[in-house]
Amino acid sequence: ANPSRFPRLPARKPCRSPIVKSSLQNELLTNAQASGDLLQFLQDNPLLVVAGGGLVVVPLIAGIVSGFGGGKSVKTVSAAAAYEALAGDDSTILIDIRPRSIINAEGFPDIRATGKKLLQIPFTKINSQGEEEQIQQFVSLVDKKVSEDKIVTLIDAFGQMSKIAAEALVEAEAVSGTVYVIEGGCTGFKGWKGSDSVEGLPWREPIKF
Repeated sequence: ANPSRFPRLPARKPCRSPIVKSSLQNELLTNAQASGDLLQFLQDNPLLVVAGGGLVVVPLIAGIVSGFGGGKSVKTVSAAAAYEALAGDDSTILIDIRPRSIINAEGFPDIRATGKKLLQIPFTKINSQGEEEQIQQFVSLVDKKVSEDKIVTLIDAFGQMSKIAAEALVEAEAVSGTVYVIEGGCTGFKGWKGSDSVEGLPWREPIKF
């Protein structure tokens, strides 16, 4: 039985796209390799784990396995790392989950130089009876618009709502791997507009009439 609040979508195949060298992918590979080495150590030394205080170690191992061994997790990355991944990896995509009214008023990340097109799929989580329905609608739209070989990166206004949206995608198994969340969102501290320099990363201002 599935204890999740959100129904799981049909299982997707693991992402088979090649991983290019970027700070985003290298960080993931390093963590995955570390978890694999640790799991091998436990298999080779089962008694040592018990003698060394299993009550403390086992929960830590469980967290590593659920985060990387299963291939699905939510991970925060800098805007600069996300932009680098967009430019260097054909499978990486960016989804702006802010309401369309905010996007129209404030503009949005300009990723044309990476050869990618920004996806706009609004995510709204409100404290009402319609909350779960809205989350399910978002998950369904992502599942329909994003192919299974894509690495999903989310961006919102300040970096908080993206985490909720990413967790919903992972919980419903709407993605084949890790979902990345951009730290600071579009306009928050260390976000897209304030990344690396005063000018930040490329940004498309709204059209003024």
